[in-house]
Amino acid sequence: MRFIANVPAAVIGNALVVSDVHLGIEYELQRKGLRLYPRPKKVADGLNRLLRQFKCRQLIVLGDLKHDCLGFDERERKMMHEFLAALAVDAVTVCKGNHDSGLDGMPGITLVPAEGFVFTAAGKTYGMHHGHAWPAKALLAADVLLMGNNHPTILFEDALGHKEFKKAWIEGRIKASKKFGTRKQKAIVFPCYSQLSGGIAFNAEKPENLLGPLFKNRLFDVENATAVLLDGVRLGQILGLRKKAKSTRR
Repeated sequence: MRFIANVPAAVIGNALVVSDVHLGIEYELQRKGLRLYPRPKKVADGLNRLLRQFKCRQLIVLGDLKHDCLGFDERERKMMHEFLAALAVDAVTVCKGNHDSGLDGMPGITLVPAEGFVFTAAGKTYGMHHGHAWPAKALLAADVLLMGNNHPTILFEDALGHKEFKKAWIEGRIKASKKFGTRKQKAIVFPCYSQLSGGIAFNAEKPENLLGPLFKNRLFDVENATAVLLDGVRLGQILGLRKKAKSTRR
């Protein structure tokens, strides 16, 4: 598995993997008074460049390909068709996220249930799911568990109170639990691919307040997880970053 420098995307075998594309988020922002319009072809072109550059033959989205979680109106359907028509792959595999209503049966999309699926590359297994639902047992037996959903960021704050949030990969581990049927397992939370969607600062939010059952039940060891910025800088453990964030607020 390889993180792509300065892009919230990874290469696994012959697959380009992203999470939380949130196509159509502009419609929500329009309702808030912003003059933004969906550009599905531009998003597809950006993914196509990565597919070509890294010679990937398939695209996998770890959930929330679309944004509106309450429905799928005609303008969104048209936008999705434009996006799929512009992609340089025959079909995109989507692990169903909590925003992906209406994608069932859409040509050009292979929709996987929220429980996810196991992907194998170079002799290693990857459990892929969105993260808002419990992963299937097969995913908990994989070498690495991958998820999105939380849009991880790291909060930077200086002595004057200026705050900046930067997208980050979160590399951690799942804890062993007989109750939940988990074992010690490497796990990675993907940053949000969308440039317009917000995120959650892992070094400022309580672990149990993060999204999804693995976090709500404290099965993801957040404090000992490592944050990696998109440019490849490894910031260290969340616990240390949390202490630093608190100290800058004095």
